[in-house]
Amino acid sequence: NHVDANYQKLGNQSQNVLTFGSGIKSVEEGGYALVEDTLWLEYNISDSCEIFFVGEKLLTIPVAFGLPINSPYARLFNRQILKYREEGYFQDLWKEHGRRIEERKCGKDNVGNDKTLT
Repeated sequence: NHVDANYQKLGNQSQNVLTFGSGIKSVEEGGYALVEDTLWLEYNISDSCEIFFVGEKLLTIPVAFGLPINSPYARLFNRQILKYREEGYFQDLWKEHGRRIEERKCGKDNVGNDKTLT
């Protein structure tokens, strides 16, 4: 429970969606908001001018891999991630796919206005 009545109302009216696609469809049809990972959402709505962000990003969480203690794969993951960083693979990946987010066809302003929950 949240002290703010608007957040309580939002939480009480929340529904889980089975797939990301069904969540996007509900938003496009109207009457729904989708709470999703920012990068995933930015990438997948970059071709749509019908969906936008309201307010600021709630959380900025870096990507991490979880492995069991003493995993035989830990060294492999560490080595490969370091190799990718040193070779500029992640920067190249961002240049290729991040551009899609930054050059949204409806402009860079993908943040809407705050609205009151009804």
